[in-house]
Amino acid sequence: TKKRGGETKRGAGAAIPLTHETRTNMNTQKIEQVNPTSLTVDNNVRTVAELGTDFVASIKEHGVLQPVTVHERNGALHVLMGQRRTLAAIETGLETIPVYVVDTPEEATRLATQVVENDQRQELTHADRAEAFHQLSLLGMTPAKIAKRTGATKETVSQALIAKANDAATASLGQGLTIEQAAKIAEFDGHEEIIAELTETALEEPAEFAHLAQRHLDQLAEDAAVEAVKTLLVEAGKVLATDEEMGYDGTAKAVTSLNRPDGEPATEDDANAYHVRVLYNGKIETTPVVQGWKAAGFADRWGNSGSKSGPMTEEQKAERKELISRNKDMDSAITVRHEWITNLLARKTAPKGYLHFVAKTMSAHSYELGRSIQELAANFAGIKTGGFHPVTEHTAKVAARSEFTILALCFAAHEKHLDRTAWRNPTGDTREYFAQLIAWGYTQSAVERLITDEPTAE
Repeated sequence: TKKRGGETKRGAGAAIPLTHETRTNMNTQKIEQVNPTSLTVDNNVRTVAELGTDFVASIKEHGVLQPVTVHERNGALHVLMGQRRTLAAIETGLETIPVYVVDTPEEATRLATQVVENDQRQELTHADRAEAFHQLSLLGMTPAKIAKRTGATKETVSQALIAKANDAATASLGQGLTIEQAAKIAEFDGHEEIIAELTETALEEPAEFAHLAQRHLDQLAEDAAVEAVKTLLVEAGKVLATDEEMGYDGTAKAVTSLNRPDGEPATEDDANAYHVRVLYNGKIETTPVVQGWKAAGFADRWGNSGSKSGPMTEEQKAERKELISRNKDMDSAITVRHEWITNLLARKTAPKGYLHFVAKTMSAHSYELGRSIQELAANFAGIKTGGFHPVTEHTAKVAARSEFTILALCFAAHEKHLDRTAWRNPTGDTREYFAQLIAWGYTQSAVERLITDEPTAE
């Protein structure tokens, strides 16, 4: 062996260890004993090298037992694998450590290998992994190739690249969010308050993150849809009535509630404005109204009170607001739950106890297991055959993974009845279904917990 020494060099470049697949391209040339301060520790996929007191103590007592892998470039030795060992050796004052001197790898190979090597020794943070995938993409590697070289899933790589393309999402990675959570943060670009709320939820109550994110996405979509309708009305020269004007016995009232000055029922021809609102069922309604109806001589069709039953009390308003909010929460929960079911059915093996679940579903929901649920079941199972009965057509041609096809049909049978009002009067069957989902790893939203909570005795 040879012994080298010198002063500390820490470059500002980016260095990353090699995968098993690429080590064959880095033939070991020689092993040497070198002064660790003479090694150049380039930037690594691990942005923060957490040494830990136990690790440093071990290096101090036993030395570096596993040689550090380096390559020679421009007359200096650069660390490829062993950043933490090198820094710990410097910190403990070791005079020499063993190193393998290997051929200089290509940059993409170096980056990909560091991901694997660091994960094997001490798992990288989500921020480190996302940055490494980003560097590899800049070198021209596709998500599929990055996934193959690093052992990550293609979906994780794609999510990491989405996150790294967005400033807020990249910042959230630095705060400790996962790659999946950061990719979701990227969907809220420009909505700082929502990002702050989601970040806090991810760190404090991570189980609630997916549901809260979906709820915000749905609300933003609804707001955008309402705004689009309003824009079309304004472009057509129409006047918009506000929610305040449409309040109980307000200054604007729907033509269907008014009579003309001559006593005849008012029609849309009498309208001088339009009111846009979201109905109880989630649909957007555009209502022709008369602004200033009293001054124009119109009369309330139902009497001076403006309502047969009178105005709503504050308690009634609060109850209605809560009802609408929970229905929207349930809509969002359904989206998250269906995505979870789809991912469950994409696994290599069926969940434990699935045959009992199938047997119970088939005996209790034989009617629902008909052809009316096939489209939903096909979505769950990832069946992409066309036609009116995609599951039937799929099973006629494909024999593989039949257990997942059966599960998809059973899930669809249960989900058919779980609409936005399911939280109000849950049945025993619905509670049992959710209990099975929870046993398989599903995390309920707050509104879904109303389904599984034990009913209070009256």
